Amino acid sequence: MEYLFLALSTFISWSINSVGRFRRRRIKRILLFKLDHLGDFITALPAIARLRSVHPTAEITLVVGSWVAPIAEGQPGVDHIIVYDSPRYSRVGTQGGGKLSQLLAGFRPDLIVGLRDDWASLRYSIFAGAVHRFDRGGVRVSAKVGSLRFRRGRAGKSNSMHEVETNLRIVGVNDFSVERRPSLQVREDVATEISEMIRDRLPSCRHYVVIHPGAISPLRCWSSHRFIEVIRWIRESTDLGVVVTGSSSEKALAEEIVSDTRSGVISLAGETSLIQVVAVISGALAMVSVDTGVMHIATAVGTPVIALVGPEDPNRFGPYGRENAVLYHNYSCSPCDQVNCVRGRPECMETITTDEVIGALRRVLVGAGFDYGGS
Repeated sequence: MEYLFLALSTFISWSINSVGRFRRRRIKRILLFKLDHLGDFITALPAIARLRSVHPTAEITLVVGSWVAPIAEGQPGVDHIIVYDSPRYSRVGTQGGGKLSQLLAGFRPDLIVGLRDDWASLRYSIFAGAVHRFDRGGVRVSAKVGSLRFRRGRAGKSNSMHEVETNLRIVGVNDFSVERRPSLQVREDVATEISEMIRDRLPSCRHYVVIHPGAISPLRCWSSHRFIEVIRWIRESTDLGVVVTGSSSEKALAEEIVSDTRSGVISLAGETSLIQVVAVISGALAMVSVDTGVMHIATAVGTPVIALVGPEDPNRFGPYGRENAVLYHNYSCSPCDQVNCVRGRPECMETITTDEVIGALRRVLVGAGFDYGGS
């Protein structure tokens, strides 16, 4: 169904662009759809920056879900934000915005960019009167075909295109000799507020590491006992504090981890807004995280991340940046639907050892110039 949707999206773009050749006009208004989740939005930031550089005077309107709107607002390159919670991507039911046709009534873009569409945005595109449309359909279908050719006779390998590059290709970038990493601005007032709060709660620690143990799918999670072992190593081998982050639904998990560790460890799970989480991660020396959207925040604020990846393809959805460390044991069933584990339990996550995580964290800290003074 996904590739049928992408094929239809490609056809709509081809139709609009074909007619648009005879309706030349200057690109004054750009409408950009990015309707999916937090990590997906982060991977689209370089593409948004590219659009702004190519069309410096155009008015860019970004349509996103309410779950990413707080960090989308105020980002460079975007003039207006429209909040639309697509039923196709909402994980908690519709909670913000309204019907897309009502939200965009009377809006006449010259260029539509579908970094991630749904059925409503496809319908809107047909009748919007735009002269150009770019979308992910052709890019993803081509990547799928290339991946199938690559895998033929090459079990255990991947030719997946990273989502950052997928989004960039949609807007016309094909040269990746220069790394174009996501960049997320941190509000100065929020950064100051978070810095003071952490300093008050970790008075004996000048620096800290973030631990993010929770994920939307249980199949992405790692044992809380192993996180506790990693935290104990941090506290016994370094003078670093530890800040455990998570949503309100992950508060019990965070408190379980914190309660079984020594001083110098705090939980902020359920206590911080999304923009505050950005500031927390920005102020850290490093982050240890399972595969979740928050992991991508680290790459966008320049904090190296040790990513524990199991049922997903890290070549496509892993943290983007050479300074990061990805711990991944490739199983024949990976990537999977992250709903039903064919092995009965997520061995892809269970086989990631504590020693692997500690070793990766040690290397990342040394790479960041930190002398942890331990072994």
